Amino acid sequence: MDKNKIRLPGGIVGNSRMLAAVSPEGELLRLFWPHIDFPQNIAQFHTGIIIQHPCSDPELLWFHEDIWQHSQIYLENSNILVTTHYSPELGLKVIQEDFVHPQYDVLVRNFNIENLGDDKFFGSFACYNHMKVNDMQRYNTVLYLKERDAFLHYFNNIYFMLGGSRSPMGFQCGNPKGKDCPLIFIKKGLPAGRTCANGICASAALWDLGYISENRTGNITLFIAAGETREKTAEIFKKIKSKDIKELRSEALQHWENYLKAGRSLSLQSGLINKLFKRSLLVLKLLNDRESGAFIASPEFDPRYEQSGGYGYCWPRDSVFTAWALASAGYGSTAEKFYYFGAEVQRKDGLWSQRYYTTGITAPCWGDQLDETGIMLWGIRQHYLTTKNYDFLLKMWGSVKKAAEGLIGKIDSNTFLPRPSFDIWEDSNGISTYTTATVIAGLKAAFNTAKELKEEKLINTKTEDLKELCQNIKLALDNFMWNEAEEYYMRGLINGLADKTVDSSTLGLLFPFKIVDYEDERAQKIIYTVERHLTDEIVGGIKRYQGDEYIKGNPWILITLWLSICCYLTGSRNKAEKYLMWSVKHRNHLDLFAEQVDKLSGQPAWALPLGWSHAMFVLAVLLMEGGNLVDKD
Repeated sequence: MDKNKIRLPGGIVGNSRMLAAVSPEGELLRLFWPHIDFPQNIAQFHTGIIIQHPCSDPELLWFHEDIWQHSQIYLENSNILVTTHYSPELGLKVIQEDFVHPQYDVLVRNFNIENLGDDKFFGSFACYNHMKVNDMQRYNTVLYLKERDAFLHYFNNIYFMLGGSRSPMGFQCGNPKGKDCPLIFIKKGLPAGRTCANGICASAALWDLGYISENRTGNITLFIAAGETREKTAEIFKKIKSKDIKELRSEALQHWENYLKAGRSLSLQSGLINKLFKRSLLVLKLLNDRESGAFIASPEFDPRYEQSGGYGYCWPRDSVFTAWALASAGYGSTAEKFYYFGAEVQRKDGLWSQRYYTTGITAPCWGDQLDETGIMLWGIRQHYLTTKNYDFLLKMWGSVKKAAEGLIGKIDSNTFLPRPSFDIWEDSNGISTYTTATVIAGLKAAFNTAKELKEEKLINTKTEDLKELCQNIKLALDNFMWNEAEEYYMRGLINGLADKTVDSSTLGLLFPFKIVDYEDERAQKIIYTVERHLTDEIVGGIKRYQGDEYIKGNPWILITLWLSICCYLTGSRNKAEKYLMWSVKHRNHLDLFAEQVDKLSGQPAWALPLGWSHAMFVLAVLLMEGGNLVDKD
């Protein structure tokens, strides 16, 4: 297994069309364009310095290597990532800034090299770039364009132009596996000047830093501009290169500050919670495709499905939580656009597939999940109740009635339970308690929407019949899923037999669907059962279900936040705060929430950042801020 393929980022930067993942050491791991999910265009991208020693060979030092001490922050209220590389031995400090321009699809990488030592520094800046444009290792071309002082990497209609703020002193195009490999020449400090390569392609260049005296700084800025044609890419590159780095930084800062000002501000929370709230809003925007409105779960990090089924896709379920969080935080138009995307990709049978590319094409799936359709129906209604946008409800009515009819067709007429499908965690095929809850919530939402619009029927079903159907499904839920002897809701049924596994998704009966009333004694039993059986004994936090073996069976951030919300709604405010602060404690160094927390080390684990985790944090904070998020019907 190639470990580089599943390396997790430290942080991400982007503009909702271009998305870049950067390691904790500042290495560019992935670059997604023209969409934030696909394709991924970077195989290897290294930056560093070559030190020219008086009586020995040049010494190449990549910034991501262990010779440096690394630290990393985001500039406040922005998606500008700053990585500092410091070497006491060399007496050098490098401050690296990464951000994507808000208007143009250009990754800006600015490097300030400061000499903190007693001697002059003499050397050059090095960049090695092995691209796999359109996620293709073969069929690529790279050219060095002298008139632009830049490399042009391309395949088909995807072009990337890479260059610096000034002309390089040497360059090389070649095959990273061949004798003309640019990396060979860069290590010698003598690029040979080859201007073209085809097939598997890489490029490298050196920029002269000259002498940097004590307490002085050298600077170089790299630009990676993207476009659909050579001419358009060159035009964008020229515009960006003509601007001073201070101007580019200012434009990016202003963009993100304006974005945050447009949303809701907190009044009751601590400085730390407020900071994480803002970071969550900034992250969720990066995970939103500007053109289609789709949200991805997380930037892809396991493209070969070596340990998972992949994360760089749009799940309707995750996206409803994200859209709800953003709408509640004041970004109703962003959330609304997702639902219009949902209407466009909805199947003819009224259901939604498991997941999609941001372009609307159905992504790799392994079966239907009825909970996705149920929560989409619920989410459409909830968005209307949050934003009061009646025109939105009118536009979505066609989608609502198709989805409701589709779900009705999946109800067993004998048991009134939904027919088997994959559960919320996508690893069990049966009739789950959570899925049943989403079907009730979705059909109830369709009923309320029809009444609001004064529609007497869906397509074939009378509106009034929906109310009775929901009641019958709720009775079936209690009859089949409630374990009377042990007083808890089981995970569900598999092949008609009780699956007595304790599953955290039963929290969905409380939040967000309120199938069980908060004052009902069963509400406390749901929480008690989850706490008792799913709390991790070493690091705390809540696991998905008993016997979970996925990635060690770690506790999950989003589930712990889910429990926090349920505790709050049922009156256990101290517990709610405890679980919220556990999640806060286990963020990464950039205030990003992962999917999981390693049950041995306590470090963030697996998908990072995970949109669903950040969405649950936003919802939890808004609820504790006094927001009336649920039960608005």
